Amino acid sequence: MKTFSKPRNHSSHFTLTTTLALVTCFGAFVYFAGVPNHPPGFYIDESSIAYNAYLVSETARDEHGQRLRLYFRAFGDYKNPTYIYLRAGLFKLTGPGITGARLLSAALGLAAGGS
Repeated sequence: MKTFSKPRNHSSHFTLTTTLALVTCFGAFVYFAGVPNHPPGFYIDESSIAYNAYLVSETARDEHGQRLRLYFRAFGDYKNPTYIYLRAGLFKLTGPGITGARLLSAALGLAAGGS
């Protein structure tokens, strides 16, 4: 026995897609608006990664003088090199700064949530 479904209404599908896209864009805007000031202050892990990224962007060496490390040693543990090299590239383009560093983290977090 065959059952027939109603034909899809393309305008309602377009409206739903558009609404979801607008809500997502608004959420991203609100998310990014608070990034530079939250959390207040500049914490030790943030500063360690930012300092290594700055040094890599300027000299291709980390805080211990090692050239183009696979892992960055800081405070008794090792930091992810991918993130430090991404931030170094950002610092090369924009110069070092807390806002740029935090916006990169926010964008990567948003991209991870979207995938």
